[in-house]
Amino acid sequence: MVFKGGMSMETITSAPDYERVARWHDFERTPHGVRFRAETDAGTPVRVTFDFVLPEVVRLRMSPESLGPARSHILAREEWWHVPFLVSEASDRLELSTRFLRLDVARDPWSVRLLDTRGEVICREASERMPDGLIEMRQVPTLTDLGFLREPESGRVTVHETFGLAHDEDLYGLGEQFARINRVGQRFELWATDAYGISHHTTYKNVPFLWSTRGYGLFVNTTFRVMFDLATVSLLAHSFTHEGPELDVFLIYGPEPAAILRRYCDLTGYAPVPPRWSFGLWMSRCGYQNRAEVEQVAEGLRVHDIPCDVIHVDPWWMGDPANWCGLQWDEDRFPDPAGMIEGLRERGLRLCLWENPYVTEDAPIFEEGRQRGYFVQNEDGKPYMIRAWSDIVPPLAVVDFTNQEAVAWWQSLHRPLLEQGVAVFKTDFGEAAPEDGVYHNGMSGREVHNLYPLLYNRAVFEVTEEMTGRGLVWARSGWAGSQRYPTCWGGDPLTDFPHMANQLRAALSIGLSGVPFYSHDIGGFAGQPDPELYVRWAQFGLFSSHSRCHGTTPREPWEFGEEAEAIFRRYAKLRYRLLPYIYSIGVQAARTGLPVVRALVLKYNHDPNVRHLDSEYLFGDSFLVAPVLEGGVQRRTVYLPVGEWVDYWSREVHEGPGWLNYPAPLEIMPLFIRRGSIIPMGPEVDYTDQATGASLVFDIYPADGGNFTLYDEDTPPVEISYAADETALRLTIIGSLSPPPVVVLNDFLSARRVTVNHYSHERWRVEGGGLVIELTEPGTAEIIVWR
Repeated sequence: MVFKGGMSMETITSAPDYERVARWHDFERTPHGVRFRAETDAGTPVRVTFDFVLPEVVRLRMSPESLGPARSHILAREEWWHVPFLVSEASDRLELSTRFLRLDVARDPWSVRLLDTRGEVICREASERMPDGLIEMRQVPTLTDLGFLREPESGRVTVHETFGLAHDEDLYGLGEQFARINRVGQRFELWATDAYGISHHTTYKNVPFLWSTRGYGLFVNTTFRVMFDLATVSLLAHSFTHEGPELDVFLIYGPEPAAILRRYCDLTGYAPVPPRWSFGLWMSRCGYQNRAEVEQVAEGLRVHDIPCDVIHVDPWWMGDPANWCGLQWDEDRFPDPAGMIEGLRERGLRLCLWENPYVTEDAPIFEEGRQRGYFVQNEDGKPYMIRAWSDIVPPLAVVDFTNQEAVAWWQSLHRPLLEQGVAVFKTDFGEAAPEDGVYHNGMSGREVHNLYPLLYNRAVFEVTEEMTGRGLVWARSGWAGSQRYPTCWGGDPLTDFPHMANQLRAALSIGLSGVPFYSHDIGGFAGQPDPELYVRWAQFGLFSSHSRCHGTTPREPWEFGEEAEAIFRRYAKLRYRLLPYIYSIGVQAARTGLPVVRALVLKYNHDPNVRHLDSEYLFGDSFLVAPVLEGGVQRRTVYLPVGEWVDYWSREVHEGPGWLNYPAPLEIMPLFIRRGSIIPMGPEVDYTDQATGASLVFDIYPADGGNFTLYDEDTPPVEISYAADETALRLTIIGSLSPPPVVVLNDFLSARRVTVNHYSHERWRVEGGGLVIELTEPGTAEIIVWR
């Protein structure tokens, strides 16, 4: 079976009407690979192609119909570079090879194996075909081979593929999922959904990309509903099933996880670096009802000494629900919005406004959109009306982003707001594109539904980039390729510790799926967090890619008592001091596909202790963060992978791998720094672009050596590296910093002398458990600290 009630999908198992690819008859070489003429076990002709799109990536396409131009709705490019490859034919198989891969395709019966250059199997197709006669004895569901199922009445084609699962193999990815990050033993239906929380398998941001600890990844290039079965039907295999005229999957060789992520981003695009100010704190509530409330919060942030860069206003900026989403101010609630925005900017604050891609009939823009055909239609040619909200919001028309004129219209509604000084839009919702709607470009709703979030967020991102010079959204929904339009947040968790733990899993999960920037509602969304939960969530949230306080009740830190406010302030100020580090790893993320928040398996995948570990993470290359995910506890267990780790709070050094029973009173979140790290730190500021004239500090935890590239917006990068031996530590800074930086060598308690650019340097001292060196010139420096 495949469909249940027309709305859901099951894994294909061996059914009488399923046709599997049984054999190939002949082939022809193409510029990028080969095209097979094959047939199913029922004798139906099928076309199968293999194309090398990168030396480490092969594309498999299969269809019972003719293979037309490859679909590229979510790919970063349509044309691929030429990859040299060899073809070798034997009587029973065909072998294709590049300098990294060998592809072995058996003739009869059909089977595919991907091997490395040593001949070791990377991945292979699999099935559970029973020996003759056995299936009559035991009626059990078994997974099928590569093939398809055609519904007799509608003619719809559903395609399927199965791969073997090794005994020690683990699987990761599939986007923002709230379940355990190791996917083995789970099943996921990828269909954009308003999840109404984060405690189920449904989610807002699915990504049909999966990778394995065996060194390969699978990217299914489709926007149709996809079902991934990861060892639930068979413990020896994982598979995917989706509706659509053809199967189109990219097999990606790493072998390391970071390389798999990078090659996935080669296919679907890399995230641009968000504006530097976006890495500051965002303050929000669902929601501020008028200008007075916004200005009161802005004043409170500065009075309470809470650094912050953005205030977000939910839909009430447009007035009552009948006006949503007209993208026009209600000036009774928010008089002189331009003046309000200017006043916020004087305090160092920017404004974010809420939107969704749906329009009520009473909204001021509805009639124009209806007359010009800018909404998704029903079968009668009228706007398709949905209920995406509770009953307080009237039925809504859905903007049709497959219509380029509708895209231009929607963007034109943003320009006056951006001209006023609005900095960014929270692109909420986007998961409700009707499956049976009629779309301008002729695609079916079944194919548009998952694509819709990508089109919606792209439209708003691009107009923001056009008007401000840098693109940014705060998105809830997404699909493969959505990383090109950062950033996003994690939906609507309840205010309790189990939901906080699920939110961490989602952050790790989406980071393992090629999306490097991600946030969540500090304190949880629905309900009233107590001070303990608020503090613990803030500690986690302020060590996330982006940080926003948001929920249905006040989330300003002074609402939770003096102790909670003081702890929040401490971590917020630490985040702002770490902005040079955070922005730099953001640039690294944009260039490599590595997330800012990283599951330990991404770096230490050969360590069996981290395969299931989803309660702690790496923050960039240098920090290990272990949020406290339970209430009423004063300790938590922390795993430290191989290497030396410095306790950030006590400076005690711990040797990994190993477990710690770590004391964690409310004011302490376990935080460790990898020995050898270089941490650039700035001064305390109220907002990201506040000028202080203070020097940058390179906080170094010396080992045998280390390096770091410092990035800042619109300035050349600065390279810093060092090497140490028994006689000296030699450090080089390449690039200009003004004022000149300060270097701190932690645990370096003495020195005979210090030279800078071969001259004796006197401005150094031992202080606070380390050596402090104040440089006096802004340019390149060669520093030697003689022991």
